[in-house]
This record gives sequence, structure tokens and C-alpha cells, in this order.
Amino acid sequence: QSDVVESATLGGGRTELEFSLPAGRYDIRAVFPGAVDSAADVREGLRVREGETATHEFAFDSISQVTLECKRGGRNVSGKIKLRRPGGTDYEFEVQCGNEFFISGGAWEAEVTVGSGRSPLILQTTVQIVGGGVLRTPIMIEGGR
Repeated sequence: QSDVVESATLGGGRTELEFSLPAGRYDIRAVFPGAVDSAADVREGLRVREGETATHEFAFDSISQVTLECKRGGRNVSGKIKLRRPGGTDYEFEVQCGNEFFISGGAWEAEVTVGSGRSPLILQTTVQIVGGGVLRTPIMIEGGR
């Protein structure tokens, strides 16, 4: 059903969790800690039978560790990147260029702001993030100085 039956947060190096549940069908949603988009691994319709033990592992294969590098004229520059799924109306997440973060794979629209003050350079681009890996993706900014 739609009710939360059990919920827990792992921490302190713990990687396993055990629940005692009544017999029935359950959906399990494990949220990856620290992912900017609350990325999760979901298992639906799992059956728990009376007196049985079931084990479910979550690999988080669709989540990547990403660092977006902003480069202008071949040099790293400071800036920020706002991300949203294609067709979205609001940029849901913001990260600083060069900072590592975790996010679900797939296509993302990015608004990159380089510089500050009265005339920062702002551009939009599409970023394709391959799920399950460690990525360093450069965003190259060419043109005027």
C-alpha cells in the first residue's frame, strides 16, 4: 500500500539493515546518501512469506560520482552549474564547478554561470551522465573573454 511500514538511515560505516515484516507484498526504496537528486534504487512487489528470510542487495548502478569542470581558454574557471531534467521548468540542483557530487545517470540540462559581478557569462548546455561510474566531464566555454 502507500504506507511506510519501516524506515531507517544507515550511517557510521553500516551497510546492512534487517527488518521483521508481516507477510505481504512490499516495495523497497533505498535512497543513495548524498545524491543531489535523491537518486534511489527501487524494488517493487517483493513478497514476504511467513517465517521466511529474504535478502535484497542495492547496487545503485544508475548513480554516478561526477565532477563537472568549467574551462575557458583551456584553463579551469570558477562558476556554478544548475541542473534539471530535459523539459523541466526549474533548475532543481546547483553545484560549484570542480566539486564532486552524486547524481542519477541520463540527460540533464545545465545552466553554467562563470564569473561574478555585473557581467557573468551564462550559458545553457546539455550534459549526458552515464550511470554507474566516476566521471570528470569538462564544460568548455569558448569565445569572448
